[in-house]
Amino acid sequence: MPPVRNELSCLFCKIAKNEERAQVVFEDKKTISFLDTRPISKGHTLVVPKCHYRNLLELPQSEVTALFSAVRKVASKVKVGLNSDGLNIGLNEGAAAGQIIFHLHVHIIPRNFGDDVRFGNRLQLSDQEFSQF
Repeated sequence: MPPVRNELSCLFCKIAKNEERAQVVFEDKKTISFLDTRPISKGHTLVVPKCHYRNLLELPQSEVTALFSAVRKVASKVKVGLNSDGLNIGLNEGAAAGQIIFHLHVHIIPRNFGDDVRFGNRLQLSDQEFSQF
């Protein structure tokens, strides 16, 4: 799927403008949060700025607090509401990292012991490889 070039064709912009349906769990002036339609686990939620930014690197510094304040509120709501043992909170930055919709969004993924959720293979790096970063 090619990257979304502008907000006119962006699914998340349409959700923020109530032009597309979503299972909204939280909304404030600058963000909207809704259930992922292809969840990794039950309750997998996305937190999205209402303004179109392709990724975290495009998000103005002045907007960071609003986004992550919403992430914190939604994460608490998800964890308590589902009585989950933990959460994965993250984002995919670019196609190579698995970003599919090119509108910044933060994933909140509820986790429970023994849930068998997998995020792919992990690298095992030597001290020398670590020192190269």
